[in-house]
Amino acid sequence: MEFKDFFIHDLQTFNTINKDLENIFNSNENFPMQVFDKEFKHYLFEEFYLLTSDDFWNTIQYLTNIFNEKEIIFAVLDPNPVDYFYKEFGYFNYLKLPTSLSKKDYINILEYGPKNYPADAPLHNSEKIVLFSSSRQWAIWGERSLDVCVMGFENSTFLNPLLTSPNHWSYLNKSVEKLISLNFRNMVLTKEFKDDLSKNYSNNKSV
Repeated sequence: MEFKDFFIHDLQTFNTINKDLENIFNSNENFPMQVFDKEFKHYLFEEFYLLTSDDFWNTIQYLTNIFNEKEIIFAVLDPNPVDYFYKEFGYFNYLKLPTSLSKKDYINILEYGPKNYPADAPLHNSEKIVLFSSSRQWAIWGERSLDVCVMGFENSTFLNPLLTSPNHWSYLNKSVEKLISLNFRNMVLTKEFKDDLSKNYSNNKSV
């Protein structure tokens, strides 16, 4: 298995993926603003670092099994995939990952960095990550600096196994706010931040 083969190398494929990505995400936004362009009805939160752990692959396999999907897209938006990554290394920090991978494979691929630049591997140099699949029934956005990720969901039917999983996905609540606040001065979220977070991610009450 050549880990580099999972990364996107040609511009045409990158543009195709990016078109799909822009139909799902507001890629220029950040929390607490609405980061999804597609209107999801439900949102679950977790720590950012779950996305780069082997346990996260259990979540991916659960989701993709429901929708009978054979691959997902894992895309790093920051650092910039064109102006930085492609310019410096000749390929993009976007990956197509088959769902048949093992948890160990997943981590090994994320640990793969450009030659002589291991610190630029997605596992290490990824401030903003998105994941999605062809079904568009779910998508995930993560921001490292706030140590949080959010999963948007179309249908609440599939949420309960995630809510009761060891990964501790949860609705927006005080624990999520506290997690984010740890990255702020004095560990306090401003009222404006909390209000925007609530406005954009609390529309999941009717489960």
